[in-house]
Amino acid sequence: MALSDVSPSHAMWPCVESLAEQRSRHRCVYVVRHGIKEENVVQKDNLELELLPEGLEALAEMSEFFHVHNIKFGLVLCSPFLRCRQTVAALGLKAVVEPGLSEVLGVSHGLRDGTPITDVTSALSAVAQRIQSQVEASDATPLIAVKELQVDEDLSFESSMARAYQLAQRLSDEHFANGPLMLVTHGGVGFGLIETLLTGQIPVWDRNRMPEMGSATQLQEVGGQWRVIGNVLPEQSCTGGWVVRWTRGAAIGADHTKL
Repeated sequence: MALSDVSPSHAMWPCVESLAEQRSRHRCVYVVRHGIKEENVVQKDNLELELLPEGLEALAEMSEFFHVHNIKFGLVLCSPFLRCRQTVAALGLKAVVEPGLSEVLGVSHGLRDGTPITDVTSALSAVAQRIQSQVEASDATPLIAVKELQVDEDLSFESSMARAYQLAQRLSDEHFANGPLMLVTHGGVGFGLIETLLTGQIPVWDRNRMPEMGSATQLQEVGGQWRVIGNVLPEQSCTGGWVVRWTRGAAIGADHTKL
């Protein structure tokens, strides 16, 4: 379908290479942050936070966007947290659970289970067991093993930045063999993945550069160097519907308090 034939909500997407061209010329990855979710509060289990109706509506529009432009994914890796698995389903895709894409594992984020945390080591062990059950059910070897997950600081996110770096370093040609790779994750780790690919170094957390919820940042590797191509982000229009916008650069600038 030519760009002139698509609805206005899709008209900002630039010329898209065919899947065959993407396979032959570049390695391509889409770093996707989960859709709009319910609030992260002490009383709720962070692993089971769900997408809100508006998050599902926005992702449905993004799914249509990918369909219109014939953007297909050879492999989808997904955080074990429910909101990320729901994001994959809302996009009409299937994914392999990847522990390395998990939420920041700090007491204010991924370790919350709805009860007071008195021992972070025990809290990590409990979350790790729940993640491990998903890994075993998926019958796939993850890039980051559950036993490698570490407790994170709630301000610096050092463990998550190191985890994002390790995951990116372990990507191989096999992960891109059938087309673009999609990584469905969270704000902190999403930032870490984008920065790692661009710099080749363990990133330093920058709370002002976190991807927006429901966004997809596209990167391509050309001549051994990764670069950001642009990002896709559904936005609510004045009429109440959702419009998919494409802009150059990464989808950054989200509210850092809403991981």
